[in-house]
Amino acid sequence: MGFEWKKTDNRRSLMERNDIVIARSDFLMEYMKLKAEGYEFVFLDETWFYSKGKRKIY
Repeated sequence: MGFEWKKTDNRRSLMERNDIVIARSDFLMEYMKLKAEGYEFVFLDETWFYSKGKRKIY
């Protein structure tokens, strides 16, 4: 999903890749522009995570 772990001040933290941040910013700018022009949007999402951090394999 574009995340990586970085260690700072002896603590691990989850960081997002720069290209993902830029893509999100581009999307939001385009979204706001189209919304101002009167377009309507429908979002469908099937993203989910397991509490143990592993994928379920059937």
